[in-house]
Amino acid sequence: MQHDNNGGNANSMNPEFPQHNHEHQPTSPVDQLVQALSNIILQVNHTNQAMLSFLSARSEPQQNLPDPRVRPKSFSGLPSEDVLSWLDHFEMVASYHQWPHPRKAMEMKTLLENIAATWLVQQPEETRNDWDLLRAAMIRNFAHQDSRQTALQQLESIAQQPREPITQFAVRFVQILRRADANMSEDMKLFFFWPRIRHDLRRRVRDQGPTTLHEAILTAQRIEAADAHDMHTPGNLSHDHTNTMPAATPMDIDVQNAQLRAKRALPERDSQGRPKCFYCNNYGHIRRHCRKWQNQQQKQNVQLADAASLSELPEN
Repeated sequence: MQHDNNGGNANSMNPEFPQHNHEHQPTSPVDQLVQALSNIILQVNHTNQAMLSFLSARSEPQQNLPDPRVRPKSFSGLPSEDVLSWLDHFEMVASYHQWPHPRKAMEMKTLLENIAATWLVQQPEETRNDWDLLRAAMIRNFAHQDSRQTALQQLESIAQQPREPITQFAVRFVQILRRADANMSEDMKLFFFWPRIRHDLRRRVRDQGPTTLHEAILTAQRIEAADAHDMHTPGNLSHDHTNTMPAATPMDIDVQNAQLRAKRALPERDSQGRPKCFYCNNYGHIRRHCRKWQNQQQKQNVQLADAASLSELPEN
């Protein structure tokens, strides 16, 4: 019995002989069925959650995607069509879809028909694949002289309204500018831009020295934003003190109007910022520095001196 016990103990300590745990009894068939059903229900719930996450992940980005049905109109190149208006329409659709320049050139090829399609085949490959070159070539070939002349007349008559934001005015101005000449130099753009914006905004923008139209528009936007912030900032005077201030008299109003007219009477400037002389109408100087005006003043002084000397002579 001792040998058997030792043998039994040896077998129990040897890993080759598995020990039987008699404490855990095998479950009944009903319990096994319930456990299997629970596992199936858990798997179904996990599958449903995974499907819902997958569908929500696919549906969310599609809500922000542009509508593919929004497409530019075709262009045939007929005399009745305005290529500048069509290009503005194409740019709006391209901006909606956020097309880069290579995509614009590719989409342009699919929209040209009839005369325009024949013209496109005759263009060099470099022009067909470059958006900027393709757009400039279309304007040179299909833009009519009448539309350009009308755009130039609109450039001379357009003006920023007193309460119109510079951003809104810049959109109208740039559209007309493209119709007049898509390849206009920056100096000419600024030449047309300066007289069209408000006088109080023009001087402060020009003092910043912008060299391009884009820089001038951005500078005007910053100045307008600063002015709007200053208008909503309370002043140094208290509310009680402002209420006790006397009302403006008619004389004060006349003085303010005179000062305002004096500010608005500043000399006109050319595209290079040179002032215009009120006397000789030439740019580069003002009246008090004008040689013609100085010569005229000297002549008048000599005439006055001669008249005074003659009046002092004794009468015959």
